[in-house]
Amino acid sequence: MKRITLLFLFFSICSFAQFTTNDVKFYVGEGDRTAYFIADFKDGTDDRSYVWGIRFDQDEPINGTEMLQLIADYEPNFTYEQSSGFLDRIAFNHHDSYEQEYDYWSLWYSRDGQNWNMGGWMTSDLIDGYWYAATYGFGMNVPGPDAPVAPIPAYSSQWLQQNYVSSWIGTGTNNSLVIIDFGTDTNNVADSFVVGINYNGNITVEQALQLIQENNTDFTFSITNDQISALQLGNYSQTTTPNLFKGTDLSNWITQENTSSFTLTDNQWLGISFGTRRPYIPQEMQNLNTNDFTTSTLQVYPNPTSDYVIVDSKETIKEIKIYTTIGTLVKTAKISKIQLNDLPSGIYYLEVSTNQTKEIKKLIKK
Repeated sequence: MKRITLLFLFFSICSFAQFTTNDVKFYVGEGDRTAYFIADFKDGTDDRSYVWGIRFDQDEPINGTEMLQLIADYEPNFTYEQSSGFLDRIAFNHHDSYEQEYDYWSLWYSRDGQNWNMGGWMTSDLIDGYWYAATYGFGMNVPGPDAPVAPIPAYSSQWLQQNYVSSWIGTGTNNSLVIIDFGTDTNNVADSFVVGINYNGNITVEQALQLIQENNTDFTFSITNDQISALQLGNYSQTTTPNLFKGTDLSNWITQENTSSFTLTDNQWLGISFGTRRPYIPQEMQNLNTNDFTTSTLQVYPNPTSDYVIVDSKETIKEIKIYTTIGTLVKTAKISKIQLNDLPSGIYYLEVSTNQTKEIKKLIKK
C-alpha cells in the first residue's frame, strides 16, 4: 500500500536555482538527447546529493531503470536495486541507502532543474532536457518527501587511476596521490595538479607536503593552526584556506576538518582544493628534481585538441592505444600524428609503448 500511494502523490517545490546544466561534469551514454539524474541520500553528509548527465538517442529512448543501469555501466562505484518498477536501493561510494519500513526512495522530475514534481519515472521514457531525481528518507516517521538539494557534480572514478601517473617521489611500499586544485581553469583545462608519493606506514598531510617540497623547487607551503595558510606551485599561489579531502579516486572525496585530523595510508589520496569544486582531473606536476620517479620522455600536443594529436618521443614508438575513461579501446596507431575527427569530445588516455617504456598520458578532445 505504501508504494501504490506514492504514485498518486504530486508535490511541487522550488530548488537550487543557481545550479545549471553547465555544472554537470560526468555524462554517460551516447546520443543527441540529454537528461539529468540526481541521487540525494539525505544521510547528513556534505556530499549527500550527486548529479549525472544522461545521453540517449531520440529514436532509441530509455526509461528510468535503463538510465540507472547506464550510470552503473559507466561507474563501477554506483549500484542500484529495483523491483516491480520501484526503486529499492542506490549506493555510490560511501553512500548506501536501502528501502526500509519507514525509509524509502521517493522519485521526482523537473522540466528546468528548479521546480520539482513528485512522480514515478522508473518505467517511463526519459524526456530530452528533463531532470530526474531520487531522494531517500520518505517514510511515515518524517513530515513528508523532500525534493533534492543542490547536488555536487559526480566525477568518474575512472578519470584518474594511480597507474596513470608517471611522476612519483619518496620511497616505501605504500602509494598515494596528492592532488592540488587551485579552483581555476587555463584554456578550459583545470589548474589541478597531481604527484604520486611513496612511503611506509601512515603519512600526515604535513609530511606529504614536506615530501613534495623537498623534491620540487617550485613548491612551497605553510601550515598555521592545523590549516594550510599558504601554498605555491610554480606560477600558481594561494593564501586562502583550502578545503581538504581524503579519497580513493576522483569520485570519492570525503571532507576533512584540518591537517591533523587524518592521515593517509596505502592507496588513499589527499585532495586540496582552493575553489568550490572538489579536486578535479589533474595535470602532472612538473620540474620534480628527484630520481625517485619516472621522467617522462613523451610530449603530447596539441592538448586540448580538436582534430589531431602528435606524440613526440625520444624513443622509437611501437604502438599507441587510445582509451576512453572507462577503459574502452577506441583507436590504435603506429604513427606519431593521429587524426581524432572520428572521436567525440571528451577525455581519453593514450597508452604509448616504445622500445623501452610504456607511458600513459591524458588527452582532452574538444
